Amino acid sequence: MNTARRTQAERKAESDGRMIQAAIELFAEQGYVRTTLNDIGNRAGYTGGLVSNRFGSKQALLRAVLDEIYRSFTRESMTEVSKTETVVAGLERYVEVFLSRLSRNNPHLRALYLVMGESLGAVPEMRGEIADFNKQTIRAVGNLIQEGVENGELREDLVVREAAATILGLLRGLTLLYLADPKTFSLKRAELQVKQLLESLDKAKS
Repeated sequence: MNTARRTQAERKAESDGRMIQAAIELFAEQGYVRTTLNDIGNRAGYTGGLVSNRFGSKQALLRAVLDEIYRSFTRESMTEVSKTETVVAGLERYVEVFLSRLSRNNPHLRALYLVMGESLGAVPEMRGEIADFNKQTIRAVGNLIQEGVENGELREDLVVREAAATILGLLRGLTLLYLADPKTFSLKRAELQVKQLLESLDKAKS
């Protein structure tokens, strides 16, 4: 039986993770503005003082939350993309993973969109964090598109950053519509429509 005690760093990593997860859940339920550090501490099983001590401020905790949301989605999506044989297939798999999160009642997704909305209104000081998050996401999709342009699979006249932003914008728009009312459209048919649009990037089909 292994009775080795965890290190202080391991215990800290676990408690930080619990606080970040608690913040994600609360942001998803009630938004950023209405959530306090005490709320987060209570949900995680700690005190608000410990949350403040670890992260310094709610805005600093928000940065940690956005980093976790980005890492979580990137791990899932890019792992699936890496299993595909072509860039177009990879982009289509990215769309599948992105939209599949909508059918799972995913707190990461709801937290992200509530925070984005608040950054445009009630809490404009959060816009910098949201802008950084968007840049990271566009860069990840753009890297995949760039690979396709360089290997001759995608059209060479593509402006990579704008193509990536357009794909992301389309998926984000569908997400907002679906979160507001899942009956607005068929998620599966929307996925097929997006995939058809991606075919226009394919050099062989242009």
